[in-house]
Amino acid sequence: MKIFTPKHQRFILQCYPSGRGADKKPNSSELSYLLYYASTRRVKLEKVGKFLEKKNSSDVYRSRTGNVQVTLEIIDALIKKCPDDVNVFAENVNAILLSVLGTKDLGLCQHALPVYSTLCKTLDSELFTGDFDFIDTFSTVTRSFFDLGSTQQASNQADWQAISLRAIESFASSKIIITGQGSSMVDHSIPLVLKEIKQDFNSDQILKRTQSHASSQHELSRFVTTRKAEEPEIASDVKIDELAVRALKSFFNTTSANQITSSTRAVAEYLVSCEVDQKWRVAIIEMVTNWIPVQLRFLVLSILLRLLHKDNSSTKQTIYLDLTAGLLSSSVNLVGLSVIDHVHQLVELQLKASLSEASTELIDAYNKPISSLATHIYYQDQIIDMVAELTVTLKDYVKKGRNKEIIVLLDDIKGVMTVANENTAVQRTTVPLELFFDTFELISFNNVKATSADNFRIQMKYTGILIIVLRSEYSPDNGVLKPDYDNLITNGKTSVVNQFYEAIEHYSNLDNTINFAASIKLLELFARRFGINALVNAVPFVLQWLLKNEQSEEVEEIMKDNLALTLLWKCSQELKYIDLEELVLSRIDYRKGKQLWRISNKYPFEEGKLTPSFELSADDLKSVLSQHSELKNYIDIMFRGHYRYGSHNGDCGHDEEHDETCENGHYEGNDTTQDLSFASPNGSTNVSLAMLVQPQQLIHNGDCGSIRSAPLSARSLMMGKLNVPRVDQLRHVVSGGALGRVNSYGNVNGGTSLKTNDVSTILNDLSFDAGLDDRGTLSVRR
Repeated sequence: MKIFTPKHQRFILQCYPSGRGADKKPNSSELSYLLYYASTRRVKLEKVGKFLEKKNSSDVYRSRTGNVQVTLEIIDALIKKCPDDVNVFAENVNAILLSVLGTKDLGLCQHALPVYSTLCKTLDSELFTGDFDFIDTFSTVTRSFFDLGSTQQASNQADWQAISLRAIESFASSKIIITGQGSSMVDHSIPLVLKEIKQDFNSDQILKRTQSHASSQHELSRFVTTRKAEEPEIASDVKIDELAVRALKSFFNTTSANQITSSTRAVAEYLVSCEVDQKWRVAIIEMVTNWIPVQLRFLVLSILLRLLHKDNSSTKQTIYLDLTAGLLSSSVNLVGLSVIDHVHQLVELQLKASLSEASTELIDAYNKPISSLATHIYYQDQIIDMVAELTVTLKDYVKKGRNKEIIVLLDDIKGVMTVANENTAVQRTTVPLELFFDTFELISFNNVKATSADNFRIQMKYTGILIIVLRSEYSPDNGVLKPDYDNLITNGKTSVVNQFYEAIEHYSNLDNTINFAASIKLLELFARRFGINALVNAVPFVLQWLLKNEQSEEVEEIMKDNLALTLLWKCSQELKYIDLEELVLSRIDYRKGKQLWRISNKYPFEEGKLTPSFELSADDLKSVLSQHSELKNYIDIMFRGHYRYGSHNGDCGHDEEHDETCENGHYEGNDTTQDLSFASPNGSTNVSLAMLVQPQQLIHNGDCGSIRSAPLSARSLMMGKLNVPRVDQLRHVVSGGALGRVNSYGNVNGGTSLKTNDVSTILNDLSFDAGLDDRGTLSVRR
C-alpha cells in the first residue's frame, strides 16, 4: 500500500464514485478541480494522461465498466479544457480508445464516441506531420470506429452502424482529412457510407433530397448559425439512413479544395466499381455537388475528367462520361465553370478515342457531356463560343479528309444546338449562320477516298445542323427579313447569303446521293428566314444555273437547273409572289414532261396555271419582279451583273468597286498603273495603307470576286478564330514578295501568283507629298 500518493493521482481518483455500478459519472466538484489543476500546470498533463491510461487498462481488464465510463468523461473534459495542449496526452487518448473498442461492449463504445468526436475537432494537421507513432495509432482507432458497423453482427446492428456513421461524420468534419493519412481514410470510409445509402435510398429519393436541400438551404442557414454548440445525439434518436446522408454531407460541406478533391475521387471510384443503376450514380453525384459551396463545385467536374483521362477501361470511361453528362444536365449550377476549356478537353479526348479506334459506344458517350455543357447559360455568348470551338476543330479535320472525325464533330455541334434550344427561358446571343462560313462545303461534301455512304452521312448531318440553326436561331423579330439587312444585298459578295449559294451550287456534282427532302427543307427555311435578301441574291445564281439547251444530257447541268428553279420557287412561296410562283411552276411542269426534272416527278405537288415553257430568261424574271415595289431599288443589282458570273455569260464582268478587268479568273494589267487618287471631303486625296496593298494573288482560279477571294477578315469566325498570315509571311510581303493565296479552307498557302510591289515602292512612285492629317490618316496632296 502506498503511503504517499502523487497529487495528480489523488485528484484523479477522487473523481471516481465509490461502488461497482455499471453506470457512473465523475464527481462534478472533484472533476472541476482536476481540470483547473491540469490547465494551470501544463507539465502535469503528461502524468495525468499516463495515469488515466494505466487505470483504464486495469478497469477494462477487471470489467469495471462504470469506472471506464468515468475515465472517458474525464478524458473528454480534459481535451475541451486544454485544447492547445492535446498533443501532450494525445497518445494516451488513443490507447484508452483502443482498449475500450477492444471490449466490443456496445455501451462503452457509445461512450467512447464523444471522446473521439472531441479529439477530431481539437487536433490540428501539424500533429500529423512529424509524430509517426501517433499517426499510426490514430489511424488504427479511426478504422476501428469505421468498421464497427460492418464487423458486429448482432440483433443491435443498427446501434453499431450508428456509432460507425457518427465516427465517420466526426472524422469528415476535422482538419485531419486534408493530411496525407487522411486521404487514405477517406477512401476507406466513403464506400461504407455509400453502401448504407444504397440500401436505404433509391435514385428518386436522393433527387428529392437534393431538390429539398437546394430550396431550403437559405432558410436553414439562419438557424444553423445560431446553434454553435449542439449536444451529441443518442444513437437511437436518428435513423440510420439519415446518419448515412449526414456523414456523406460532412465530406463535401466544406471550403477545403483538398478535401473536396479527395472525397469526390473516392465517391466517383466507388460509383464506377459497384454494380448499381446509372440513374442512382448520377443522383449521388448531383447530391454531393449540391452540398459543395457554389464557387468550388467546378472541382467535381475537373475530378471526373481527370479520372476519365487516367482510366484505360472503356467501360469505366463510359460511366465517368455518363456521370459528367448527368451532372452538367442537372439542376445543379456550376457557377464559374470554364465552359470552353471543358469543351476543348472533352473534344480532345473524344478525337483521341476516335483515332485509336475505340468502341463506337465510348466515342458516342462523349457527345452527352459536350452537349450538356449547353444546359446552363453562364454568359450571353456561351453557345456561340462553344459552336465556334467545334467548327474550328471541324475545319481542320475537313482539311485532313478524316470522315470519321468529321461525323463525330458534327454530332457534337448538333447536340450543343439541340440542348441550347431546349432552355428558352434564358437570354443568350443567337448563333448566326456566319459562324459556319468555313464549313459550308460540307453541304455537298464528296471525299473521293471515302465511301458514298460516309459522304452522304456527312451531307445530311451538316444539312440537319443548318436546319436547326435557321429554325431556332432566326426569327421574324431579329430584323433579317428587312431588305438589305446588315448590307446583305449591297455588300452581297461577302454576305452569308451568297456564300451559302456558292456552297449549294456543288449539289449538282452529287447526282443521286443527294437527299432532296432535307435539301428542299433547308432551301425553304433559308428563303423564309432571309426573305427579300434571299431572293435578290439568288437571281444572279439562278440565271447562271438554268439550262441553256433543253437537249442537254449533262447530269450536272440538269441538277443545277432543278436547284435554281427549286430555290426560286421557295422564295416566291415565302414572299407570296403569286406571279413569280406561277412563272416558275410553268417551267417546272415543262421539265417534268421532258424528263428534265431529276428531283422528283411528284414534287412540287402543285401544277402551274400558265402554259409550260422551257426558257426562263432574265427579261421574264425582270418583268415579273419589277411589279413588286419593294424590289425596285434592287433591280439593277439583280440584272446589272454579278461579282461571280458577270453578265450571266461566264465572264467576271465589270464591278464598279474594283475597276479591273478579269479573264479566266486572273486580273490583267500592272498594279502600279492603278489610280490611287481617292478624294476626301475636303478636296485632298487620302490613301490608307490598307488601300495601297491589295495582293492580287488572293484572286485565283474559279473564285473571281467570290467570298473565298476576299481578305480573311471578311470571312473570319466571329470569335476571332482567324487563319491569318504569319509574321514572317507579312514581312515577306513588305519586302516585295507574295503572301500566298487563300485555299478553300481559308488558310494562306504559298503558290505561284503575281508579285505585289511593297509599300515603299508605291509611295516613291507617287508624285505627291505624303503626311498624316489630324485624324491619323495618311494623306497625299498634289
